[in-house]
Order: sequence, then structure tokens, then C-alpha cells
Amino acid sequence: MKLKLNESGNVIVRNDKPVYETNNGNEIEFDAESTTNTIQNLTRERDGLKATNKTMAQGAEKFKDLDLEQITKDRTIVKNLDDKKLIDAGEVDKVKAELSDVFNTEKRKLEDMIGSKDAKINDLMIGSLFAQSNYLKENVILPSDMCRDSFGKNFKLEDVGGKLTVVGYVGENKIYSQKNSGELAGFEESIETIVGGYEMKDRILKSSNNGGSGSGSGGSNNKQKTNGNLGGNRQERAAAIASRFPDLSN
Repeated sequence: MKLKLNESGNVIVRNDKPVYETNNGNEIEFDAESTTNTIQNLTRERDGLKATNKTMAQGAEKFKDLDLEQITKDRTIVKNLDDKKLIDAGEVDKVKAELSDVFNTEKRKLEDMIGSKDAKINDLMIGSLFAQSNYLKENVILPSDMCRDSFGKNFKLEDVGGKLTVVGYVGENKIYSQKNSGELAGFEESIETIVGGYEMKDRILKSSNNGGSGSGSGGSNNKQKTNGNLGGNRQERAAAIASRFPDLSN
């Protein structure tokens, strides 16, 4: 997906929204406000599920001190009640096991729901940052969706100071800002650092197509070849990129 530009190279805006062109040629208007509201709603739902999970865990604490020996002693009080028998000490373990199974089942459901919400929030926030990145638009020849396929693994959604934040990584190390000492780098600074450290960066940066003896008429032929290799649908473009930059497919 990439921004749709007019003949002057300016972004086309429709209904006060930038227009993007998908890989199959469809046009969509990117609604930043709607995307932000969706992320906020999913975050609230996730936080609610976490609170419910915590409440259930606290409730289960009430049963952890269940005294089986005392229950066995109490059997002597009720063993002659026959039809009014309240509890059989031999059933205590069964009752506890059933309660534990119910609790663990509900806990797994909540954890799965929380994980699903986190995945949706992660997809929306990171995908939006790749789609809107000025650095990628101005410096990288790959479309934003292919940049995300290649470099998206370097970003994680984390809780930083009580706020969901997209954090950039190089390997296992967080990327810290060179502009604001001691602070985590923002997305733009992070993606610039990641691309700058990519060993094949000269083959994906736009500047690599503009200099050297290949400029001029020869440069025009090279540009035509690049457009041809990156044209077509998503599968065709992915195959072309994989053949030219095999390390991007790893």
C-alpha cells in the first residue's frame, strides 16, 4: 500500500483524508481518527479483561488454605446424618480439582482474548506507522507494506510508563534516541537506524539509484527496470524483491 500522488508529486487528499493505493489497485482513504479510536477501544477492552483476570485470581486465593485434615475431623459430626449428609471428606479433592479446572479454563480464555486484543492493537499501531513514515517514503524504494514485512520484526508494542508505545529493537537491544539522551527513539528515528544498519541498504535506498556513472540516459533504463520488477500484484512484487534481495526473505 502506498500514497497516491498527483502529477506534481503531491499527496492526493479526498474528504480531508490522504488517499492510499492498495496492491490490487484499489483506492482507500486513510482515516487516522478512526484508526486511533479503534486502537483506544481495543486498549480499553484489553485492560478490562486483565482486570477480570486479576479478580478471578484473587478469588481463587480464598481456597488455597482449605484444610483437609479439619474437614476429615468434621466428618464425625455429620456422618450419622444419612440423608442430610453435607460433605464426604473423600470428595474434597474432587471438589477442589473441579474448581481448579473451571478457574484455569476461564483464565486461559481470558488470556487468549487479551492476546488477541494485543495482536490487533499491535497490527494497527505498527502498520499505521509504516504506512505514514516520511523517512520510508522519501528514502526507500520499497513500498510501505514490503518495508513492514522486512523490518516489522524489529518493533514491539510495549507498556512504557503506563502508555502503549511502539519500541524499536536491534536484536535484543532497544533503540535509544540520539537526539533525546536517555529516551527511547521514536519510530522515525528507529526505522532510520535499522535501515542504516542493514547491510544491503545501498540497494533499497533511493539515493543509490541517483548517483554514479549510471546516471543520465542509462539511469532512465535502470529506473524502468526497477519499476518493472516492483510492478504487478503483491505476490509478483514479493517474488521480484526476493530475487533481487534474497536476504529480505529471511
